[in-house]
Amino acid sequence: MIRYKKEFKQSLVEMHNQGRSYTDLSAEYGPSVESILLMMSYLKPASFNRPCQDFSFL
Repeated sequence: MIRYKKEFKQSLVEMHNQGRSYTDLSAEYGPSVESILLMMSYLKPASFNRPCQDFSFL
C-alpha cells in the first residue's frame, strides 16, 4: 500500500476543484481514481444541507 504525503493529496484535491477530472489526475500522477475519491472524502470539508437544530434546551 502506497502512502501519499498530505501535501500531495491536497494538491490533487485542489486540482480537481479547479476542474481536472479524476481519470486525468490518475493518469498523470499515479493514484487510482478510487484513491483520489478517498482523498477527496478525507480532505474536503463536510457540507451539511440541513439547517442547524437548536439544542439550547439541553
